[in-house]
Amino acid sequence: MSRENLIKAIEDFSAWQAREYPVFPSEEVPGEWETYYDGWDRIGDAFSRFLAENRAQDADGQLCRKMIYIIARDNECENLIQELTRYPEWFELLCGGCLKVEEADARWQFAAYLPQCDCGEETKNLILKFAEDQNEYVCRRALMAMPLVRPDKVDEYAKLFWEREIYEPGLKEYQKMAVLTALYETGSQLLVCYLREAKAGKEKYLSGWAEKIEEELKGREEPEEEQTGLHGR
Repeated sequence: MSRENLIKAIEDFSAWQAREYPVFPSEEVPGEWETYYDGWDRIGDAFSRFLAENRAQDADGQLCRKMIYIIARDNECENLIQELTRYPEWFELLCGGCLKVEEADARWQFAAYLPQCDCGEETKNLILKFAEDQNEYVCRRALMAMPLVRPDKVDEYAKLFWEREIYEPGLKEYQKMAVLTALYETGSQLLVCYLREAKAGKEKYLSGWAEKIEEELKGREEPEEEQTGLHGR
């Protein structure tokens, strides 16, 4: 019964979308349009109960696509993906499945929440797939999550993200900010060089982010200095 309830809740949302936003996706549709739906509590309850009562190995392709669809629509609140992290088998199944459908708003969530789920190595390695995604926001969120999943790959992808010229200037700036964040999280030796370059450039958000990270680095060093002073060594 929980399966039927979940499908009904998802289909009710889909019908609402078709009625209220028939031109989706479109630049005319507000970015947070999904939050205007008043049935999210029903969806959340049905989603949680279904996960608790059913095994991932019994799921079929149609059901998986519906679940990925509704996770994508919950991209503002991210409640469904957070609930999913409590069920590693379901997370693994849908994480792999989202790479096969055109739902960028699902892919970036799976990339971002991979570190929070107790998944196997095969699923964790999907962070590299997300980092190579054609969607700018998906790959950016993947790089930011990579330090907690595949820290050994951060330097490699940081260089790629920093040097490639495939995005407009504004998005390129955000890509570089993600590079600084990832390098900071891993304590990479590349960080100093990229901080210097970021501060010397003309991108104000990037240079400001570089200055913030430098302040964070100083904060990391201060406790050690204080401890040394207290003990006289």
